[in-house]
This record gives sequence, structure tokens and C-alpha cells, in this order.
Amino acid sequence: SSAKDLQGGGFNLVPNFHLVAPVNDSIAFAFGVTVPFGLKTDFKSSDWNVIVPAFKTLAAPTVTQIMGINFNPSLSYKIFPNFALAVGLDVLDASADYDVSTDGLDFTGTLNNHLTGWGVGYNVGLLYSLNDSTRVGLNYRSGISVKATGYSEMKSSNRISAAKATLDLPGSFLLSGSHRFDQHWDGLVSVQYTTWSVLKNLQIDGVVDPISTTTKTIKSNLNYRNTWFFALGTNYYLNKKWSFSLGAGYDQTPTQDGYRDLRLPGSNRYVAAIGAHWNPYSFMKVDAAYQHIFTGKAKIDSSKRKDISTSGDFISYADGTAKMDVNLIGLAVNFTFD
Repeated sequence: SSAKDLQGGGFNLVPNFHLVAPVNDSIAFAFGVTVPFGLKTDFKSSDWNVIVPAFKTLAAPTVTQIMGINFNPSLSYKIFPNFALAVGLDVLDASADYDVSTDGLDFTGTLNNHLTGWGVGYNVGLLYSLNDSTRVGLNYRSGISVKATGYSEMKSSNRISAAKATLDLPGSFLLSGSHRFDQHWDGLVSVQYTTWSVLKNLQIDGVVDPISTTTKTIKSNLNYRNTWFFALGTNYYLNKKWSFSLGAGYDQTPTQDGYRDLRLPGSNRYVAAIGAHWNPYSFMKVDAAYQHIFTGKAKIDSSKRKDISTSGDFISYADGTAKMDVNLIGLAVNFTFD
């Protein structure tokens, strides 16, 4: 059977905070709070009509969410007037929801799986100024392994169990550069390589089995691949108070044909962005930006899987297509204190 025009999108807030405190002319301390991972789909169980014949039950994804808030203290040192080194610590607070609708002939309800955990990594960056107009930066951010714990709950049968999972998140290399052409224009370029291939499987242990009194292990073969991201941008400086930005990018998806599913149906993305920068006072700056992410149709076709041996009684496959449109609105206020 089939389901059509399912809506899994929503609205999310993404926090962002940075503090930079110079120690002297050569050393500076920085602290940042960012969201490197923030993915979510939310399908309503009432919209589904996906039958798993072997168990005579409707088994379909409802809420899938992966959220990571990163706390990043770092220290930079200007070794030479044109060369600086920075090292930092990444402390990631991660959470995940992996819910399943079990509405069907034998039982009804939603199986909720919620896990949280911490992971630690590091980052290293280099900045080199070729001259007063041109700078090049290189950054490496290590992968992070998160050991998450939480619960699996089937409210309709008043059952709950302890659940756990290990999530390996990727590292990345970022090369970027900027060049000031004249008093009005500059250009920017970035290339990033992310090692998504470390995330081969998603396994959750201790999941409540709705049709028995035992617990199960859900193991899904994601088979992610490493990806590239390319971006070009420019800034136009109208005067001392106003400047404007324009950018475009291309972002590969880590998902592959045959392993893509409706929970997080990734496809290659094209990005367009505009922004404005305002300096109302010498100590205050305001930035506003809008970004739209264009995606093609993501083909979901389980027949292309090289191994169909994904385990877990609540894993089912769906064939079809998914389309995503993402709009990002950003607002930042910067203050300088003497």
C-alpha cells in the first residue's frame, strides 16, 4: 500500500554564540556555542498507510531528530605578524529521537526512543596572510563518538526499558580564502571535506518490542559516504556603516541510493544566500541573512541495497521520492568592549 503527500517538515531555532577575549597582542581566548548537527523530520502517524505484512502492523517513522550543541573553548596564538595558530576543544551535547508508529491490526500506539549523551573532540586551525589583501585558512575538526543512553517507551502498553546507542560523528577539513579587490569588493571561497563514512550503521539496543515482553536491537545500515562542500561569496562595502553579502554553494549528501530512507532523506543541495551588515555604532554591529537550500527529488529505492539484512522487527523499507526545501533566517548582534 502507499502514502502520498506526507509532510515531515517544521520550524526550529538554532542558537549561536561567540565570545573573543584578547589576552595580549599575540594571544586570544575564544568560546563558541554552535549547532553542528540539527536534523529533524516529523511525520504524523495518522498520515501513514505502510503495512509490514510479516507482523500485520503499520510500522512507520514519526519523529526523527538528531541534535548536537557544541561548546568550543579555544586559544589562538599569533606566531608571526602574518601567521596564527589556534587549537580548541569540542564538547558536544547530543540528543536523538527515533520514534515509530505501531498503529495496526494487533496493537496501536507509538514507540518512543529518546537518547542523550556527551562526546569530546578537538579542532586545529591555521591562518596565513599572504599580504594586506589576501588570507588563507585551514581547519581540521576531529570526529566525535557519542555514547548515548536513554529510554524506549510504549505508552499504550505501559512499558519502558533502558536504551543505549553509540553514534560516530564525522570529522572535517576546511580550506578557505579571502581577497580584497578594492575598497568596495572582496571575494571568499571555501572547500570542505567531511568524513561521513564513519557513520555506517545506526544501532539502538534495549528497544521495547511491542509484540512481546522482551527488548530488541534496531540496526540500520546507513552506508554513508564522505562528502564535499564548495562555496563562493562576495561582500560589497557601500560605506563605513553598510555592507552587503551574496553567496552560493554546493553540498553533497552523505546518503546513497538504496540506503536512503524517509527519516532523513538526503539529496545533493544547492545553496543561495544574501545578507546585510550594519554598523550603527563603533561598538555595535548587526548582521541579517537569508539562505535558501534547493534540493532535487531524493529517490528512495530499497531494491538497490547491496545488503537487505538490516535487523530489528520495526525496520521496514519504503520506496518512493522525497522533496525538501529549507529556508534559514539569521540575525546576529556583535558588541565590542574595551
